[in-house]
Amino acid sequence: MTHEEYESKSQMKRVEILKAEERMIHEELLAKLSPARYIIKEEVVAQLNAIRAVVELHKPHDKYKGVCSGCYEEESGFSDYPCPTIQTIQEQLK
Repeated sequence: MTHEEYESKSQMKRVEILKAEERMIHEELLAKLSPARYIIKEEVVAQLNAIRAVVELHKPHDKYKGVCSGCYEEESGFSDYPCPTIQTIQEQLK
C-alpha cells in the first residue's frame, strides 16, 4: 500500500467515525427529548395550577346553597353546583 492510499484510507475512516459520532449525538438527543422518557415537572405543575385555579373559581356560592359562584350569567343566573365545569374535571380525574 502506498503512502497516498494509506492516507486516503485513513481519511475515509476518520469521516466514518465522525458520521457515527454525529448519528449517536442525534439519536441521544432524540431519546432525551422523547416525551415518553419523562414528564417535565414544570409543565405538570403549571397544568395542575391551571386546573386548581378553575376549581377555586367554580366553588359553591357563599350565600346561595346549591349554586356555583363561578358560573353566574345575567341572562340565566347561577348554575347548579357542581356545575358542568366541575363535573367535567371530576370525570377526567376518575
